[in-house]
Amino acid sequence: MPDLITTDVDNFWRAYNAADRLPTADRVKIFKSAYYDVASRGMRDFIDIRLGDVENFEKVVSHHDAYYRSTRASMMRIREFEAEIRYFFRRFRRLYASLEIFNITFVVGRLSCGGTTSQSGLLIGAEMFGRTYRTPLDTLDHWRRAVIRPVSEIPSIVIHELVHKQQKAPWRSEDTLLSTAIREGMAVFVTEWVTRREDITTAHEYGRLYERALWEEFETVMYGSDKSDWLFNGSNSADRPADLGYFIGCQICRAFVRRFGKNKETIRRLLEVEDYEEVNREAEYEGR
Repeated sequence: MPDLITTDVDNFWRAYNAADRLPTADRVKIFKSAYYDVASRGMRDFIDIRLGDVENFEKVVSHHDAYYRSTRASMMRIREFEAEIRYFFRRFRRLYASLEIFNITFVVGRLSCGGTTSQSGLLIGAEMFGRTYRTPLDTLDHWRRAVIRPVSEIPSIVIHELVHKQQKAPWRSEDTLLSTAIREGMAVFVTEWVTRREDITTAHEYGRLYERALWEEFETVMYGSDKSDWLFNGSNSADRPADLGYFIGCQICRAFVRRFGKNKETIRRLLEVEDYEEVNREAEYEGR
C-alpha cells in the first residue's frame, strides 16, 4: 500500500508563518529556504513540472492570501482520509490485478493543479481542496471558483491520478483531441467505478445538460491536435465550463463499458489499450 507524504504541506505552513506580513523580498527568501530547498522527492518533481520559480509562487500566495489562509484547517485534515484512500487502492486492485502502487505526495501549489504524476508517484495539490462554506473566493477567477473542492474529495483525485499511472499508451503532445479526451475521461470514469461516486464537477453537470450538442461540436474537431477549447483551458473559457473534453471522454468510456460489460476484462482493456481512438470506434458513442 502507498505512503502518504505530507511533509511538504508542513513545510509550506512553517514558511507561510515565518513570511507572514514581511516585505516581498524577504518572503521569497523564506519560501525558498523553508519550502523549496527542503522539498521531498515528489515536491522536487512538482517544482520542475508544475510549480516553477519561487518568485511567481510567492506572488500567487500573496495575491490570494485570504484563500490560502483559509485552507489551513482543511490541509491539516488530509491524513483523516488515509484509510479511505487505502480502501480504494485495495478495491482498485481487486478490479485490476496488475495495479501498480505509487506513493502519494501532497504539495501546495499555485492554485493551478489538483493532481498530476511523475516518476516519484502521485502529486496532489492540497490547496485545491480547501473549499468550505466559509471559503473566501473573491480573489479567485471563474475557473478556480469552479474547480476548488472540499478536502473530502482528496481520495477521488488520488484514484484519478492512479488511473493515469496505469494507462499503457504513452502521453504525446501531438495526440489528437479525441485521444487526449479519452485518456482524461477514462480517469474520471474509472475513478467513479472504483469509488462509486459520480463526478459532480461543473464540466460534468454542464455536459449532462448539453450532451448531444457538445458531441456534435466535438465530433467536427476531434481528429485535430488543437485542444484549447476542450481541455486544460481554465484560463480562456468564458462562456461555458472549462475541460468539457473530460466529460466527452468519460461518456465514450461509459458507452464502451455498456457495450462490453462492467467487469474486470473491460477495465483491463481500457487501461491497457494502446490506441485511444480504438476505444471510441468500439464504444459506438453518438452523444447519448
